[in-house]
Amino acid sequence: MNTQPIKNCRCALIIIDLDNFKDVNDKLGHMTGDLSIKDAAKKISLIFSDKDYLGRFGGDEFCILMRFNENLTEENILKIVNIKAGDLSHSIKEEYADEEQKVCISASIGIALYPKNGDTYESLFKNADDALYHVKQHGKDGFKISDIL
Repeated sequence: MNTQPIKNCRCALIIIDLDNFKDVNDKLGHMTGDLSIKDAAKKISLIFSDKDYLGRFGGDEFCILMRFNENLTEENILKIVNIKAGDLSHSIKEEYADEEQKVCISASIGIALYPKNGDTYESLFKNADDALYHVKQHGKDGFKISDIL
C-alpha cells in the first residue's frame, strides 16, 4: 500500500456507485445488468476528458481521477467538480424494464479533493467513499464533496 503523499498535482477523486443495480440483476436478469453497466460506462466517458483517469472497480462502482491545471483557483475547481457531478447524476439516471417490472438506475457519488481532503490516495479514497455513503444514507441519487479538512 502506497501511503506516500501525492506531489505536484491538484485533483479530485470521484467514486460512483450505481443505485439499484442489484435490483436490475435480480428482477430483469444479468443481461440487462450488463447493459446497464455498459450504458453507465459510456455516459461517464462522455462527461470527462482524455486527461482524466476513468475505471470500473467492483460490480457497479466506477472511479474517476480528475486532474486540474495548477493555475485554477479552488473556487473554479469546485465549480467544475459540481458541474461534472451534476452532469453524472443527470446522465446516469435510466429506467430499465421488461414486460412485468421496471427498475430505475441512478448514481450515488462521493468526491474528495486533493490536497484539501487528503494527501495520499488512501486518504482521498476513504474521504470520497465516506461522502458516497453519506449520499446512500440520505436517499441515494446525488453527490457530496467531502467536508473533511
